[in-house]
Amino acid sequence: MILYTFVINAALVMLASVLITPIYLAKFTNGEWLGLYAFIAAIVGGFNQVRGAIVGGLLLGIVDNFAAAYVSSQYRLALPLLILILVILFRPQGLLGRVEERTV
Repeated sequence: MILYTFVINAALVMLASVLITPIYLAKFTNGEWLGLYAFIAAIVGGFNQVRGAIVGGLLLGIVDNFAAAYVSSQYRLALPLLILILVILFRPQGLLGRVEERTV
């Protein structure tokens, strides 16, 4: 069933990309920054928490828009990476993540 799910997902993505490419002139690298932002949002919020990923995504979206409006559009791409570095340094489990203790 898992294999069928992935096959259906791939078929739907292929169909959507074929239909949307002529309208938006989509390229292979268009989703690169979206994937990077999603990864950063999941790490900032906490990898083991869905609510943390949502909070991380909202935080990154707000910071990104404020940076483009008030700081500079050139620094807009650097701020999510700066936030990622700060979160990893000071709170490695994420903003809403919990510390996992393992016994050996």
